[in-house]
Amino acid sequence: SFHNEGRRLDLTASFADISPASFASLDPAFTALQVADMPLSGKLIIGSSLEDGIDTIGFQVTGEDGTLHLPGPFAQAVAVESLALNGIYNGRKGRLIIDSGEATLVEGSSLSIPAPIDHAFPLVSMAGAGHRGGGDSAPEPEPRRSGLRSQGQARKDRRQ
Repeated sequence: SFHNEGRRLDLTASFADISPASFASLDPAFTALQVADMPLSGKLIIGSSLEDGIDTIGFQVTGEDGTLHLPGPFAQAVAVESLALNGIYNGRKGRLIIDSGEATLVEGSSLSIPAPIDHAFPLVSMAGAGHRGGGDSAPEPEPRRSGLRSQGQARKDRRQ
């Protein structure tokens, strides 16, 4: 929809079975998309101004039967049965916010924790929320909450 008073254009788009990882090599700005190697479906809500371009991109996505390539100290591939993510990207601030994210893992999955712990924990699911960016430099991701559910059905949550 077009808002003449604010010279804004807002667009809502639904999509189905798009693999983000296939776009990762198109531009260096898209490399983070390689994290999700699975078909995703959902909705994008794009807010833009005619003068300044895209301001925000909100998203609600789900996926099935794929792989999450975890970055950083937990770098590893994790097989996923299902995934759900909700969040927003603020282009002006360079800030990505994940309001909620949950992945149900394939049976027999584990998360390997590096040294000094150096142990593989069997997991059923992972959940969390957090943000990245928003300043002059790109700080490390800041989790707001996270949770892991082990094969024994115990759940450990950490809130910040």
